[in-house]
Amino acid sequence: GSVLFRDSDRFAPTCSPLPEGSHYASTISDNDGVAGAEANIYQTFIATAGTNYTLTGYFAGGGNNTVKIALLDGDENAAVLNEATVHSPGSQYDWTFASTTGQPTGGLMTARWQVVPSGSGPHAAHADNLQLFVCQNPITVTDVSPSQGVNNGVLSITNLAGTGFSGSPQVVFKHALSGAMVNATDVVVASGSQITCNVDLTDRTSGYYDVIVVQAGCVGTLAGKFLVLGAGLMNGEFEFPAAPLVCGPPS
Repeated sequence: GSVLFRDSDRFAPTCSPLPEGSHYASTISDNDGVAGAEANIYQTFIATAGTNYTLTGYFAGGGNNTVKIALLDGDENAAVLNEATVHSPGSQYDWTFASTTGQPTGGLMTARWQVVPSGSGPHAAHADNLQLFVCQNPITVTDVSPSQGVNNGVLSITNLAGTGFSGSPQVVFKHALSGAMVNATDVVVASGSQITCNVDLTDRTSGYYDVIVVQAGCVGTLAGKFLVLGAGLMNGEFEFPAAPLVCGPPS
């Protein structure tokens, strides 16, 4: 069982919805802690066989559930062409980017947003800026320079290398494990094989990030090749106590 409504306050996102609209979609599915229930939100549309379609969106939520987006080869009962996992059971996620692509074999296609509970609720999921594109000129992302930065300021990316760049693409840095996301700014297409941009790494979680370029319905991903480094120990007072330790049993 599921309900689709707007602006849920259960596992509410920590930031405002994206600026393109004033509301976001939400769904809550619950099954009294028993695995197996699904909330499937879908839309079927007329498609052209053999054409590359790309489904993109931004997602937030949390809880013991698996969240996926998929493109199906026909109506809502058809086989899955391709899907992407947005969230696995665990921590909350806040407007992380996800995409998937597929080629239908017939004249129908279905975009599906799915929430599958795997434990006790609430199982809240939010989606915003869901869009479907036709990818006519595929792009690739092959390298990024510099390939690492410190989480204490803005880093200038001098060469995001790839193929097929043009127009005004969007560049996203996405933590490979948590899905935490930061949008690049000042994106400039220097050539068909080079993009320059700035990315604000201030207080970002350390670790490896995927670099994602979205352009005219096409998505190129460089998986886990950009490293964010901590400027120092996460908890200096714990590592280097400023006062003598008081030992003994807890009070």
